[in-house]
Amino acid sequence: MPNLFRFLARNALIGFCAAAFFVAVLAFADIGGFGTVIARSDSGPLAIGLLIYFLGLTFSSVQIGMVIMLDGRFPDDDEGPKGGKRRRLPGWLARPAARSPIMVPAPAPRPARAR
Repeated sequence: MPNLFRFLARNALIGFCAAAFFVAVLAFADIGGFGTVIARSDSGPLAIGLLIYFLGLTFSSVQIGMVIMLDGRFPDDDEGPKGGKRRRLPGWLARPAARSPIMVPAPAPRPARAR
């Protein structure tokens, strides 16, 4: 199994486990009466399953993004040189070398109105 796929699967599993733990705490602590509503409902297991699934998608996406941003590289990136070569921008994209102020004449002051 490629390293990248293993990396994504492991962190997605961590996110789904966090979602299952979150839903369990939400149900057992009866926050906002959630556990009572689920216990009395006919479709309680369906609601729990959907909540775990959609929170799992969210938490696993956050987990994968967090690991990538904190680490800064994928597991497959161990080969090759680190960093890159700077390329010059084309002339029409480059910033001007020096900026000079443009002189704009100020309008003449208005005479004060008598009240």
